[in-house]
Amino acid sequence: MNFVNPIKYISITFNDIIQDLNSDPKTSDAPYWWKVIFAGIFALLSIRANVGINQMFGPTVEDRTIAEDLFAEQDYRLRGKLAARVLIDIVVDSTATASGPYTIPVEKLRGTTKPILNATPIRYEAREPLVIPQGQTTTVLEFFHQTSKEELSIGKTQNLNMQTFYIRDIDVLPETLWLEIGAERYDVVDTMAYSSSTDRHFICKRLSTGEAVCILGFIDEIDGTQYGKLPAVGLDVIAHYAVGGGAIGNQPANTITNYIGEDPKVLSINNPQKGEGGAEPETLENAKRIAPLRSNTHDMFWDENSGRVIAKTVSGVLEARCIITGILAADVYVMPFGGGTPSQTLLDEVKDKLIAHSVFEQIAEGLSVFGVQYLYTGIQGKVHMKTGYTYSSKEKYIYLAAGLRSHPTSFYIHQYYIENGLQATIDLINGTFLSLIGFSFDYNNDLVPIRRMLDNLEYQYFGDSFGPDDIQTFVIANVEGVDYIEMQNPFSRINVSTGEIINPSSIGFSSDD
Repeated sequence: MNFVNPIKYISITFNDIIQDLNSDPKTSDAPYWWKVIFAGIFALLSIRANVGINQMFGPTVEDRTIAEDLFAEQDYRLRGKLAARVLIDIVVDSTATASGPYTIPVEKLRGTTKPILNATPIRYEAREPLVIPQGQTTTVLEFFHQTSKEELSIGKTQNLNMQTFYIRDIDVLPETLWLEIGAERYDVVDTMAYSSSTDRHFICKRLSTGEAVCILGFIDEIDGTQYGKLPAVGLDVIAHYAVGGGAIGNQPANTITNYIGEDPKVLSINNPQKGEGGAEPETLENAKRIAPLRSNTHDMFWDENSGRVIAKTVSGVLEARCIITGILAADVYVMPFGGGTPSQTLLDEVKDKLIAHSVFEQIAEGLSVFGVQYLYTGIQGKVHMKTGYTYSSKEKYIYLAAGLRSHPTSFYIHQYYIENGLQATIDLINGTFLSLIGFSFDYNNDLVPIRRMLDNLEYQYFGDSFGPDDIQTFVIANVEGVDYIEMQNPFSRINVSTGEIINPSSIGFSSDD
């Protein structure tokens, strides 16, 4: 296929580029929000964007509410807290199922952690009813770290574009949220890009206070396309939802034993395994790195973020960095799974995919794909312990902290920890670091110090400089008992180029303690 660039060379403003995109048959049918974003980015790349677009795509955002709005322009939703999941063993009285199946409604499938003095119990609930077969007295059901709320009236419809409704509760879990409008149910979606005029959809975003905002659909003022059903005027809007989430939901095994569902047939509950998947809200720094300008929806390569996301969809790519070097020109750096050097076959696959997902075929002429370059350095130092602590009791954690702070795949370990929990991450750490540091770890004995490191992990990324203070600061902050470290290598800051990343060739510490 041969695409002709629809943007005229004389088009230098945002509005001119929008008109060009509307006039070309290859891009005229694209959603208006797509054209807005693409025109803004194209103008930025030519360094001719107007003031409004420069403000829209400002590089730094401190307030989370403003950040929500900016990312919404890219059709990207900042992730809030995630609710932990936990399997609960449920024991019922034998009389419950003596003559047939026994059903426990969802509102009675609730429990908390053991009550402890001066501590609020952590609450867990099921999201579906439970049917226990005849003659069975024990079963297992998945609970979630959440608290269901009463139905809440949040306003009336006005048949407006993007009408908003506020829920003044903190930490609403979007996966539990739905709206009752008139006699119909409306469900939350990440994007309206795929919503037709009959789809009962809405978007949920958060304020900096943690409160939720529900946003109904809209009509494209340019071409009349409708995204999401617009309900009639004057209908009551009722919110159904639960609140909760956060890392606190990842409670240890055998701690969720307090049944509060008030079903007289339930004798006991217990979690034989720890909770998994609870996480704190997505940070702005993370969102600024990965927000793909909805390339995961429209699947197009048009800027550095979307280029990175598309490259990472190629099997075998762990991480990538895309640098726009000019109009229709970019350099892409690729790290394969496990680190190391990517094969030429993998690099070619990345390049072909980026070309295939570009609006303009001319990108092939200006696109270069390379393997990330590793800048190897040894890490050595002399550790001094505080009074009352011994080096031998903390040595393995000192080595691990140094490895986590310097290893090129630590960003992946941190992401894996958030998604899969601590126990699985310790297995990954052993596979990654055993040959480098000579120590292995297990969940029962090492969970507290390793969790502390992972919760506070700072890691290397392509093009990040690295120095002795990075090791000193991270080890001292996260390994109990370390007073200070005399770093011998690296002895000064190492500056790396765009396509390079630090990689520790060896780690070695000593101590007089």
